Amino acid sequence: MGEETSLDDDVGSIGFMPENSRRFGALELYIEHRYYGKSIPHGFTGEESLENATIRGYLNSAQAIADYAEIIINLKKNLSADSSPVIVVGGSYGGMLAAWFRLKYPHIAMGALASSAPILYFDDIVPHNSYDVVVTKDFQEVSWSCYDTVKRSWSEIDRVAAKPNGLSELSKKFKTCKPIKKASELKDYLEYMDSVAAQYNSPPDYPVTAVCKGIDGGANGTDILGRIFSGVIAYHGESRKCYDLNDFLSTDKLSAWDWQTCSELVTPFGRGNETIFQASPFDYNKYKDSCMKKFGVEPRPHSATTYYGGQHIKMILKRFGSNIIFTNGLLDPYSNSGMLENISDTILAVYTKEGSHCLDIMPASADDPKWLTAQRNKTVEVIKWWFHKYYNDLPIRAPRSFQATLWLPCLCILLLFVTFTCALQPGRPRLGVRRGYKNRAQNSHSQSLPATSTKNDYQTFYYDQPLDHFNYQPESYITFRQRYIVNFTHWGGAKKAAPIFVYLGGESTSDDDVGSTGFMIDNARRFGGLEVYAEHRFYGQSIPHGFTREGALKNATIRGYLNSNQALADYAELIVSLKKNLLADSSPVFVAGGSYSGELAAWFRLKYPHIAMGALASSAPILYFDDLVPPNSYYVVVTQDFQEASWSCYETVKSSWSEIDRVAAKPNGLSKLSKKFKTCKPLKKASDLKEYLNSLYSVVAQYDSPPDYPVTTVCGGIDGGANGTDILGRIFSGVVAYYGESKKCYDLGEFFSSEILDGWDWQTCNEEVTIIGCGPNETMFPEISYDYKDYRDYCVNKFGVEPAPHWVTTYYGGEQIKRVLHKFGSNIIFTNGLRDPYSSAGILEDISDTLVAVTAKNGSHTVDILLASEDDPDWLVDQRLKVTKIIEQWFNKYYKDL
Repeated sequence: MGEETSLDDDVGSIGFMPENSRRFGALELYIEHRYYGKSIPHGFTGEESLENATIRGYLNSAQAIADYAEIIINLKKNLSADSSPVIVVGGSYGGMLAAWFRLKYPHIAMGALASSAPILYFDDIVPHNSYDVVVTKDFQEVSWSCYDTVKRSWSEIDRVAAKPNGLSELSKKFKTCKPIKKASELKDYLEYMDSVAAQYNSPPDYPVTAVCKGIDGGANGTDILGRIFSGVIAYHGESRKCYDLNDFLSTDKLSAWDWQTCSELVTPFGRGNETIFQASPFDYNKYKDSCMKKFGVEPRPHSATTYYGGQHIKMILKRFGSNIIFTNGLLDPYSNSGMLENISDTILAVYTKEGSHCLDIMPASADDPKWLTAQRNKTVEVIKWWFHKYYNDLPIRAPRSFQATLWLPCLCILLLFVTFTCALQPGRPRLGVRRGYKNRAQNSHSQSLPATSTKNDYQTFYYDQPLDHFNYQPESYITFRQRYIVNFTHWGGAKKAAPIFVYLGGESTSDDDVGSTGFMIDNARRFGGLEVYAEHRFYGQSIPHGFTREGALKNATIRGYLNSNQALADYAELIVSLKKNLLADSSPVFVAGGSYSGELAAWFRLKYPHIAMGALASSAPILYFDDLVPPNSYYVVVTQDFQEASWSCYETVKSSWSEIDRVAAKPNGLSKLSKKFKTCKPLKKASDLKEYLNSLYSVVAQYDSPPDYPVTTVCGGIDGGANGTDILGRIFSGVVAYYGESKKCYDLGEFFSSEILDGWDWQTCNEEVTIIGCGPNETMFPEISYDYKDYRDYCVNKFGVEPAPHWVTTYYGGEQIKRVLHKFGSNIIFTNGLRDPYSSAGILEDISDTLVAVTAKNGSHTVDILLASEDDPDWLVDQRLKVTKIIEQWFNKYYKDL
């Protein structure tokens, strides 16, 4: 994939690609980076896209690697190459992207080569002067006198410039194409030249040696500046009539790259008097002001470390990464911020003392020194081993004779080489932790706190979150106050590195979570942990500034920021900030969630393993995407629940749908149905009643928990037939049994809370596209066809957007999600109750020693994380105890490894 220039510069010039494609019989693919070359937003020129504040906001690394992910998946699909392994490759910034791609999309790329990738040059991980220290060392090793001349030249330039006509004298001395207006122009030019000479100080010419020969030779006079100019001539050659001081600052690259370094890629370059250059400390305020002046945005200096991994990046790579080769040459100034030591058996550093920037991926030559050939050979041997292991691990292996003739054994992908730097939507069964428990006539799960806690123990705080973590448009900087609620009662404190339990909010207010999530309360007390409840953006009180909840969801631009990816980034920022404020850097973080927020907990551990030590994903249907499970899976379990409770009840429900249609078709039929079911408003169509009953049966099955077991309650009413012996009378008796006798009328919109529905309806219309339906006679329900066209039309009509049905599987892991989890995940507990219809799309078996499924045959949706009761059955107590023991083992290992 391309660098920060046209892709034409890469094709044929990246030696690693053709050489290894030939060696491994691989496909060679070059993908251009967005906003460079011809990959410009539709309807814009390159310049226009960068001048437009909204459009240029989409130029960033997160979007770029998402582009790569989409292209690779699409390409493999079109080539029917699902089993072909992908290697991504990049150098410099592209090397960072290659490493980051492997960390964020390990299910897409089998391995990565990151050449000269300065992934440590963020957030003060390495000293600010790291780059200039190596430049200095390069000059010192070639010639101490040359180094000394360069070091003294800066003050000499200032001295001459201060004289009358001094700038004119400097212009003549250095034969500049345009008169020098200030001394800093010449100094910047010379600093760039010396830096570039050091960065690309490679055979056979070794530009630092060439520059120093010119300086030490002093062909242009014995004075300091004459010798410096001799170095300039030696670097460029004798043919130039004049020297352009903007030679190293190509404008077609600068504006886009300048934007990227002003938004997310904030590398703090600076130095004192310890290098070959004049002192120039890094001043973030000046840097910020410069970016504000040029682009109108503040940089986000912590963005790269929060998203990709921060201060403990080596530990992160060791624990959560694999199959990345970091290559460096130690003459390259950027090598000081690269990986120079092996981190594990599969995270390897291959460096050479004499190498320079990205030299190892350049075309090979017969004159290459032995050390360079040896470096390349070592890289190839590692990749060869990866391929060997990959093919051995394939679930179904082709016979050897067939393997030998495979047309496409692998895809080698150059990520980036840089030279510098269901029915229609309303009928869908709803997720939610407590929704079904709230509707019961007798609520067995008290919303009150246990005796050990009081409401006063919970303190409310707010954290200013950006509306958009990944883009840098003007509206991206709109903030909202994310609410989070903390209980310090049981916390052992930062000095003891006591754990922090964070409940990731789902599609409702955090008020629903606080005091009712037994997992949090019980385990905070058991482990001396801090309790934190983080509210999900656009729910509860966490609404974008200047909007009401309804206003935010009606605004097409603003609601676009309501998605899981942004929510996870909120949680990451909040946790990092909270730990910093509490001085709790060593405290392990354990995230938990149920239902949709259970998905978030699992995804958070996959995408931010450097922030969360482990996760509990209760009743998380992470397989209900992109045809990973049959569409009827949900309704099959609902049907089983009713069959097990009462076969006659099941039969009555199954036959009721046609009976509703029959009655509705009669004169005044809808009026009769309205009276029969005591609806609060007259029925306008039979489908309103059927959708209501569909939701009721789904809810009672989803939340079919002790002690009342609502499926049994409903079936008791249906089989008892207190409201008549006809089918619909028995059905209504089931409704009454569920709610109790006190209701005067029944609201058919009961199951669609407006607060939840609007936000959740939007989420399921963009990324949370779950395929739920059933054919005729498959379940106790009538046929509920899933037609994507109808689904899409609904979303387009309501929100003006088409869904992205493949995004969840692209970003979090798709067809081979279990293999993805096995290879790249750890420390996630998936809990499920098998009476929960969503368990059909959950993880129900252990994937590894640290990816554990804890199921209960009689359990329901998220019941394991609710408040414990003395009346809880043994199986529920055992399920919770097993979870606690696993977490205890992980904490013990964490503290042992500190």
